[in-house]
Amino acid sequence: MTGIAALFPGLNSIFRERDRQRHSTLPEVAGRLSEVSRIGFKGAATKSTERLLSENDFAALAALTIAVQCGLYDRLCKGGVRPDILAGCSLGDIARSVCSGAFDYVEALEFLAGLQEQAHLLGPMGMHVAVRMPPGVPLNHELMSIFRASNLEPSVLSARHLTFGCDRAGFKRLEAICGARGLFLKDTEVPYPLHSSLMQPVIERYWRHVRYQPGILRTAAYSSVQLRRLDSVADIVDDARQVIARPLHWPETLRRLREEEGISRFINIGPCKSLLLLMRETDRRLVIETMAA
Repeated sequence: MTGIAALFPGLNSIFRERDRQRHSTLPEVAGRLSEVSRIGFKGAATKSTERLLSENDFAALAALTIAVQCGLYDRLCKGGVRPDILAGCSLGDIARSVCSGAFDYVEALEFLAGLQEQAHLLGPMGMHVAVRMPPGVPLNHELMSIFRASNLEPSVLSARHLTFGCDRAGFKRLEAICGARGLFLKDTEVPYPLHSSLMQPVIERYWRHVRYQPGILRTAAYSSVQLRRLDSVADIVDDARQVIARPLHWPETLRRLREEEGISRFINIGPCKSLLLLMRETDRRLVIETMAA
């Protein structure tokens, strides 16, 4: 069996202005972007990425990311490519859910706007930080055990890259481990402890008010937090509730897509190539395509 997987990167895929701009004039992307200003993100599409970052408007950046990704997926399908399964990495799971048919695009944008509002109401919760292994030193089970024993929740993005959602106390513990082990630690400047249980109060508070019209599933999805295939709208909706409050397992997702789902062709939806680089760090045997502007 040979199959095609479309892969949707996370929020940092739109941080470089040129990656966003080189796709924004494509008709499929422009059509999706036109909805962003209408759904509570007025003016976001005309602001530079740098300005949105300086304003800490991460919800608008997320909305723009989803708009670009959904537009690029539309373009891919119009070109005659029909993926067998869709997989997202962090924020990419929302675009994945829209493109699968499970979520309505406009409702996904409204979901983002409401989620940020609830996070603001709850006040400061923590931070999102990145950890990189030294050159030539791969991640190992011993180090993962040390993180977990310190009540830290690592998301694994590649053989050398991890992220953590944590509060100040957790950051201090992580800082001590990184210092002792020679690991590189960087604050991503995202003011939310993404992919950790610290986000659960936001989800629980907001989900009570969510109203959505379930879609019709067109393409199966794969969860990088649950590590399983999602074959129904109910499965994908349930996964959406968990994705920002649980750690990611990206290398294991790729392995299972290849070995269990029979995927041999991976298409990086973009808009950047960061996911491509992470995949090559994980397994150089993978053949990964990226979409042209």
